[in-house]
Parts: sequence; C-alpha cells; structure tokens
Amino acid sequence: DVHWADDATLDSLRYLARRVAGLRAVVVITHRSDELSADHPLLGLLGQLHGESFHRVELDPLTAAAVAELAGESQLDPVELHRVTGGNPFFVHEVLAAPGTGVPRTVRDAVLARLRHLTPEAREVVAVIAVSPGGLEHRLVEELTGERVGALAEAESHGILEGSDDKIQFHNELARRAVEESMSHAERRDINARLLDALRVVDTDGARLLHHAVAAGDTDTLLAEAPEEARRCAASGAHRQAAAWFKKVLEHEDGLEATEHAQVLHEYAVELHRLNQLEDAARAAERAVAAWEGLDDATGLGRSYIELARNQHFLGETDAAYESTQRAIEVLESGGLDDALASAYSSFAALHVWRHAMSDALPW
Repeated sequence: DVHWADDATLDSLRYLARRVAGLRAVVVITHRSDELSADHPLLGLLGQLHGESFHRVELDPLTAAAVAELAGESQLDPVELHRVTGGNPFFVHEVLAAPGTGVPRTVRDAVLARLRHLTPEAREVVAVIAVSPGGLEHRLVEELTGERVGALAEAESHGILEGSDDKIQFHNELARRAVEESMSHAERRDINARLLDALRVVDTDGARLLHHAVAAGDTDTLLAEAPEEARRCAASGAHRQAAAWFKKVLEHEDGLEATEHAQVLHEYAVELHRLNQLEDAARAAERAVAAWEGLDDATGLGRSYIELARNQHFLGETDAAYESTQRAIEVLESGGLDDALASAYSSFAALHVWRHAMSDALPW
C-alpha cells in the first residue's frame, strides 16, 4: 500500500525494482490513484517502473451490473447502491455486510482517515460541501468559505472531492454522508443556515431550499414554503415526497394559520390514501374534519368528510363511511350546489352500489 509509504520504503522499492527482473519473484505494489497529489513522492518511483518486467493494472469502479450481481438476493436496490457508493468495491461490500444501518462504521472510518491528512482550510471546504447532496456550485463554496484554490485542490488530490465546470461534489454519496454524520449537530446547523441565506438570493428550486431550512432548524421557512412544495410534488405525481413534506409541516402545526392547518391535514390525508396508507389517511382526515369544524368553510369541511368516508370504506368501516358521507351532504347542501356537493352525491351512490342497493343508488 505505497500511497502512504515513507521515504525509506520508497528507497527500498527503487533498489528492489532494479533487481527483481533477475529473480524468481513477483512484487505487487498498490496505491489509490485518487490520493496522489502532483507533489506526492510516489510519483517519482512510478516514473521509474517501465519495461517488459513491469505491468500496470488500472482498476475502474464497479459497473451498475457488477453491483447488481454482488447485491444478489439482498433487499437493497442495486441501482441506488451503485449511486451512493460510486461503484467503490470496498463501500459496496461494507454496505452489503451491514444493510439498513446507514453508513457502515468501517466506511465512515475509512473516509475520516482521509480527512485527517487535510489542512484545516481543506477540511472546511469538505464540511461545507458535505451538507449539500448533489454538490455545490463554485460561487457558493467561495462565498461560504472564502475558498482558495489550494484547499480545493488538496481535497481533490486526496480523492475526497471532484470538481467540474459548474460544481464541486464528493466522489460518491456514501462518503458525503459519512462526513456529514461525523459533524456535530451545531456545526451542521450553522453551515446549513449560512448556505440557506446564500441560496435565497439565487434562483433555485424549492426542494433544495427546504432541505437546508429543515437542517438549519428554520421553521419559518419550512412553514412558508413546504406546503406549496408538497402541492407541486403531488401535481407531478411524486406522492411519496408530497406526503413527506406535509408530514414535516405538521410537525410544526402550531405555527400554521387555522385555515392552512385544516387544508394541509386534508391534503396529507389525500396523499396518504394514494400511497395506500389507509389507517394513517383516515386519522389525518379525522383531524382535518375537526380542524374545519371550527371554521366557516362548508366546502373545506365537506371535502374532508368525503375523504374520511373514502378511507373508512376501504378499511371496511361501512357504517361509518355512510355517516361521514351523509354529514358531507348536509354540510355542502347548506352552501349551495358545487363540485364538492356533486362529489358527495357520487360517493353516496357508490356506497349503495357496493352494498348492491342499486335502486337506492340511482337517485343519488
């Protein structure tokens, strides 16, 4: 493992390299090519190893197909496993050996061992990028760290970061997570807060802002932006993400205005139903009904009664579904004819049909 070899070891290898061709022997030396900076002393030795007696073997990262083969019968998604590990064989092996435990301790120790060789300036750059999944634009790195070229080049030469024309990122997601998890809560919170402030002045997507708002403990931004982000997710078919954002908002529901609180509960119930989480959907719908009860909004209350009835029906609570639908009709008829009332009539008709009471269904 010569990328950590000292001068004496390198001198010994130079001596051996001049004589090994005449011996009945094979010498195998290994090194991590992504840890060799331009001034690394090993490069001098490697430049001397040439001729018929020397053979180099370049090892590429594992392909997606190779990772899938290694994953075998495990419950892990091989595509996601390849993405987070970058095809690093050691990382793949360790994740497979300890599935469901987050970043394996062995991986975290290996990544942090590389960090110990960095200067404080380079470690600061690494820490800032660690809180940003998908990497960070050069301008933002410079704004948050006053980043000098040398610090970034140092982190790249040690195989921790890699740069492109538009951003800087970790070699793989697992290494990023290992660094992020190694940071103190206070450090993560501070970096995310500073990054959030920097992102506010640029045109960026809501999900990215919210990711850092949550990590920074910025509840005001969460409550202001997350409901609309959840609605955008729902409209695009990303129902699991929509439900996750509604759930996150409801963890801070005391900060919501009353009507918005009721609406978020209703939409959360809708998204949970789409995910077939019927019991949770029914509970959310019950809470939405309770929230609307204290407001002067017949349409909102009626819609939540309909949503409650839908989940009660699928849970086999037929009588309760009848009562909820009847209540929806009573509430909505008081407000005049509209599409919500039409939906309630349709739901009541369907309940009769499922009971094979066709003649009762027809009027509705």
